This record gives sequence, structure tokens and C-alpha cells, in this order.
Amino acid sequence: MTVAVACLALAATARAGPGDLDPSFDGDGIVTTQFIGGSSARALAQQPDGKLVAVGNTTVGPGNSAWAVARYNADGSLDGTFGTDGRATTILTGGVDIPWDVAIQPNGGIVVAGSADFHRTRSPTTSRWSATSLTAHSTPASGAAEWS
Repeated sequence: MTVAVACLALAATARAGPGDLDPSFDGDGIVTTQFIGGSSARALAQQPDGKLVAVGNTTVGPGNSAWAVARYNADGSLDGTFGTDGRATTILTGGVDIPWDVAIQPNGGIVVAGSADFHRTRSPTTSRWSATSLTAHSTPASGAAEWS
């Protein structure tokens, strides 16, 4: 997946004019992150500590996509304390799984909502990723997975 994140100057601490790309974010205001295959980023959320979480899907085989999550430090670098070098992927069903939105819980948990291909039926799905670890606990029949 290629995740492209642009940081616009909105806060008082930004080093650019309002609406301009912030050069303190990866040098030019844009960061691109490679995952496995063809893909897209779908949602972005900011944690209270300023880190950014991007979610999307990445193709891992014919008719098979995985949920992909990347977490960035406030300067645009990948957060090495999350997943593998700031990136994580998980295959929920072996079909076309697509995350649509992300939210950050007060305890740092990352909640992702989307759809998963359970037995060729598109099902609403949610997952929770902890702030650092990605050990999967899932109940595929219910369309939910939790990472803690």
C-alpha cells in the first residue's frame, strides 16, 4: 500500500502559513509509505500525543486484500513502536476486506470500522488495535476482531 499523508498548517505551532503544506512534517509536508501491493488509504486520525494513524487496504493476492495501518510521529516519520517499523497489516477473511474509518480511544486503542468478505457476503466489521501490539483475537463469525 502506498499511504500518502499531507500535513497542512492548521495549528499555532505549524511552520507554514494557514492552508500551506507544513515542511516540519517529513521535510515537505507529505509522507509516502509503501506496503505490500496495490492499495489506498481511506482514513486518518490524530492521537492526543500528536501521532497520526492512517488506515487503508492493501492487495495481498488475487481477490484478497488486508487491512493496513500505519502510525506516524508528529514529524512524519513512521512510529517504530507500532507494529513492524510503524506498519501493520492483517487479513481478516481471505477475501476483499476494506477499512473505511478510524477512531482513537482515550486509552490509545485504535478502532477501525469497515467491511469484510465473510463467505462472499460483505459484512460490517470493526477491529481494535492497541497502541503497540498486534496479537489478533478474532471471532470471524461475528465480523469483529480485536488486537491487543
